[in-house]
Amino acid sequence: MDLTKYTKTKKEESEQILLENDEIKITKINDKLKFLIKKKEAIKKYQDFMFFSPTNAIITDDEKEAEQFFKQALDEGTEGLMFKTLSAPYKPGVRTGVMAKLKETKEDIDVVIVGAEHGKGKRAGFYSSFIVAVKNENYYDENDMYLQIGKVASGVKEIGSIGASIENLTKLLEPLKLSENSDTVFFEPKIVLQVRYQEIQKSTIYNSGYALRFPRIISLREDKPLEEINSILDIKNFIK
Repeated sequence: MDLTKYTKTKKEESEQILLENDEIKITKINDKLKFLIKKKEAIKKYQDFMFFSPTNAIITDDEKEAEQFFKQALDEGTEGLMFKTLSAPYKPGVRTGVMAKLKETKEDIDVVIVGAEHGKGKRAGFYSSFIVAVKNENYYDENDMYLQIGKVASGVKEIGSIGASIENLTKLLEPLKLSENSDTVFFEPKIVLQVRYQEIQKSTIYNSGYALRFPRIISLREDKPLEEINSILDIKNFIK
């Protein structure tokens, strides 16, 4: 890429000036960006913008599609997503209100698996979409000791006989099976996972009254006693 000059040889209908000032001019032609550096200082100032790595993008107004794309981005090792209004130009270093960042929270919690679904496609023959719960310190009976707080499928490894892989989790869960219906298998609460989430929201789906939004498995906590997983009180404190 020639960062010293850009000579326009032909007027193109798709040409768009994204940014122009006394330091730099950024022009988009078709699907390519061109840079005209007017001052040497601009190279360092705008280097993160100029030398970015290729990435994926979608155009959608569907929340479920955006959620799936977010999970895919996390599974690929990125920090999260950037949302942008299509008609708005990009302005480096300026908060314009037309872009937003979605990342995972840095808060991890330890939960226990109480159920799972049978995997489909490449996960057929294994358990997937794990229903997780937190402990209830004010329980009335054994059926109330753990309260469901969500279902997590992202972050689990596709292959591997150890750790948080579908093969290993299936092997560990199989002896703990309590009951099963057409969609879900329920287990004795023994297997502890470390889970990261984007936020916690109120929900009528799970008996805790809350749900983890964009949860992702970080690790299998074989070192964590069941008594030390997070509680429903912790969850309530997190959202205050």
